[in-house]
Amino acid sequence: MSKKPNGKRTFTVHFLHNGCFGGEIISDATIEIDERVFGVVNDEWRSSFYPLFTACEIAEHICYNMVVNKLTLSQMDGFAHMFNEYAKITAWPSLDDWDVTATEIIDTLPIPFPRIEPVDD
Repeated sequence: MSKKPNGKRTFTVHFLHNGCFGGEIISDATIEIDERVFGVVNDEWRSSFYPLFTACEIAEHICYNMVVNKLTLSQMDGFAHMFNEYAKITAWPSLDDWDVTATEIIDTLPIPFPRIEPVDD
């Protein structure tokens, strides 16, 4: 992270593969964030949105959402009132090896009441 005289801070954000590669870095991004973005994250903001405490945590959160969820700053919870120009990715990660898999979870809870058939008299 570096602080520039124009009130912007620059961070390198690592994108990891947590699966079979055991958390290896697969790519990096560089993001520049205006100091005003960090200024809105206080205890009141954290109680409504996310438990982000350090500048690096805030940068990770913003960068992840810009890259993975394709959001702009003003589309993110807690930053809707901020200008999109306050967060800019200057070097995009290469996520060619990024992999996502889904497995359906089947509800296996027992039926709470057994079905009772009517009895003929």
